Amino acid sequence: MEKELNSVILYCCGIGLLPIFHLFIKRRIKSLSFFILLWIAILTSTSIAFYLFYYPILNSLSPEALLFSFVGMCILTTPLFIIDETKIKRIDFSGCLGFINKFCIVLGILSIPPLTENLLHFNTQSNMDFLVDTHALTDSGEVTNLSFLSSKMINFCSHFADILGLLLCTLLINKKRNKWAVIGIIICILSQLINVFLKGGRLSVVYQLYAFFIAYMLFYPVFNKKNVSKINKIGAVIVSICILLLIVSTQTRFGDKDVTYINAKENQAMLAALSTYTGEAPIRFSSFGWKLKGHSEGHSLYHYVVSFFNGTDFKLGTENREWIQKHTGLKYPQCFYGLPGYSYIDFGIGGGILNICIISFCILKICKRSGIIKFYDLIFMIVCFKILMMSTLFFPYCNSKIFDLGYLFALRLILKRLSERIHQRKTTSLYSRYNNPQI
Repeated sequence: MEKELNSVILYCCGIGLLPIFHLFIKRRIKSLSFFILLWIAILTSTSIAFYLFYYPILNSLSPEALLFSFVGMCILTTPLFIIDETKIKRIDFSGCLGFINKFCIVLGILSIPPLTENLLHFNTQSNMDFLVDTHALTDSGEVTNLSFLSSKMINFCSHFADILGLLLCTLLINKKRNKWAVIGIIICILSQLINVFLKGGRLSVVYQLYAFFIAYMLFYPVFNKKNVSKINKIGAVIVSICILLLIVSTQTRFGDKDVTYINAKENQAMLAALSTYTGEAPIRFSSFGWKLKGHSEGHSLYHYVVSFFNGTDFKLGTENREWIQKHTGLKYPQCFYGLPGYSYIDFGIGGGILNICIISFCILKICKRSGIIKFYDLIFMIVCFKILMMSTLFFPYCNSKIFDLGYLFALRLILKRLSERIHQRKTTSLYSRYNNPQI
């Protein structure tokens, strides 16, 4: 145990050096890159607590797996040492503010029925026992709080969960915003949060917080003092709601059950419960995810893309976990293994490192921006920074299509090509009119 604990401590110290190196190189604390590295280091440090609480039920740790995870994290976070989001001077909306206003109103209208239904269920379904049972059932699709129509509405809105903070910031900094659009996007945000809470989940709430924080930091260089004050007030309310939901959900999920089989005293239950999420990835990967009988060939990280090409028809969730468990021998497919861990589970050592390098390169190409940037670039930047921020909490089974890495880069290239063609056609048209006045 002592050697394994020393390996875990060494791994955590190595990750903890990343924000220190960033501060030494960039010499700037108020940057998104530094905060992401610092957050990764903080979460990783809880791996020590997780190991101490859970070592009785773990297999022996593989030092090679910890080394692979460390190298993978170093490669993955390399763009954060190059990207400087503070160089963004202006955001070019290119006349799309009208569409954003209308889109936010539509999201708000679609969110009203599910929000109303969830609020009606709130008093009867927010008790402890119900949330524990509901989480177990909704994970396999057996239970939902909503009617058929409301379920479809909120599922549609959930595909845009990553950009809700971006849309809110966009509206608040523009004078031509529609007040109903602001109300609509706030209704949509509340609807998403309450729906997740009543299903007994917490991870989506954390993902929402990540997306809001990243959007705030990307917009910060273009905020004026009036905008900052306004956004801080609204943000404080949303963050407070998120934290409250997280606290209640954590007490619900781990109030009684899991303390019985972990090496934790009664007054350590909450710390043990939190470390189960924040610090488990490298430990579980080293314990259960390294020695496999096969690999999942992309079904962890690129499920939609792989399914499209090989014709597999199982859904992302329980069916996907069962397939991965059957083909790889992974003992606990429902747990966290981190982005480096899932890369190994999908492709092995060489393929996993190559996959991480490709992800890192794509993130660098998408996020290295300065001066004037397009609005749609912000969408991809938020998703990319979110991937980095949650690399230790990466859980592929609850990802929407907008978060699928394969679709992300492909869509970015398509939009870039379309933008270039539109610009080229406009330039050609103006040139023709200038040289042929009779047209």
